[in-house]
Amino acid sequence: MVVFCHSTIFWGSSAFPLKAFVFAGGFTGVDLFFVISGFVISTVAYKASKANRLTAAVGYAVDRVVRIYPLYWVVLMSTVAASHFLPGMIHEFPWPVAMSDVVMINVLFNPYLTVAWTLYYELYFYCIVGVVLLVSGRHFRSAAIIGAVIFAGYIVARNMSGLVPFVSLNLLILNFLLGVVVFYMVSRDWVVLAAPLTVIGAIGLIVGTQLLTHGGVASHHFSRLLYVGLPSATLVYGMIGLERTWKAPNWAVMLGNASYSTYLWHWPLIAALRFSFLPSYPSIGTSCAVVAGMLCCGQLSHRYIEQPIAKAMKALRASFKAKRMPVTYQK
Repeated sequence: MVVFCHSTIFWGSSAFPLKAFVFAGGFTGVDLFFVISGFVISTVAYKASKANRLTAAVGYAVDRVVRIYPLYWVVLMSTVAASHFLPGMIHEFPWPVAMSDVVMINVLFNPYLTVAWTLYYELYFYCIVGVVLLVSGRHFRSAAIIGAVIFAGYIVARNMSGLVPFVSLNLLILNFLLGVVVFYMVSRDWVVLAAPLTVIGAIGLIVGTQLLTHGGVASHHFSRLLYVGLPSATLVYGMIGLERTWKAPNWAVMLGNASYSTYLWHWPLIAALRFSFLPSYPSIGTSCAVVAGMLCCGQLSHRYIEQPIAKAMKALRASFKAKRMPVTYQK
């Protein structure tokens, strides 16, 4: 959804009504992604909570860092390098700003990799879950749902007071918390009406996207949570229920596994194409071809960059654990 949204820069002006709807769909994709992330990360942390509290928290933190940063650095450095051959692709910034992008502490914006703004929210949520895991240990599930309800209430109260911060109390965080609610219900085996709720969630997202097209997409507006956040949570909950009796096709699994690679690579590649030759061929067909190309690039990146990094880090951690294990001698 996000990739198709960004590919609309290749559309002609005659397609503006449809372009506006598709562009709003990009924001819908972000909210849906945050809900999914809230569910997945809570599930990962819950499984980790079975171990020692400190061991679980440290292992969780290492896994999150390895998941986010290595590929991000590869894409970031590639984008900066490509900008020297395509003037205007990105702007020049002082080195302190550039260094802040390397570790993602520049919370206002990411001038070199625009789509990385969502990763700030991801990292913030990771930190919150990590703290809850460290404090609650084996009681993570109960602590997560209680903390989600309290934190959601606080975010709503602060936003109603007129304060609209960029990350820490932004209403977009509520999408992660909706994912936590889905996790809690699924982990308790409270899964009912999977098929009807999946349909309701999908229709709700389509209608919500249309409402956003005409009503704006401000992240700090409660209507976005109503139009997109709640339908996203309903869809995710329903799809998880369907997985118990229905197996997703292989192509869908492949796209899902490579989604992070596709997300990071698509914008710099689209920008490179935009500043090269494709502006001469504006059409929806060009846009569809670009989307197909981005999906292929995501698959290649996942196979030849993400997976080797993950295997190397897994081997490194196994080696580290082996060195820490006491040596026993048999007589």
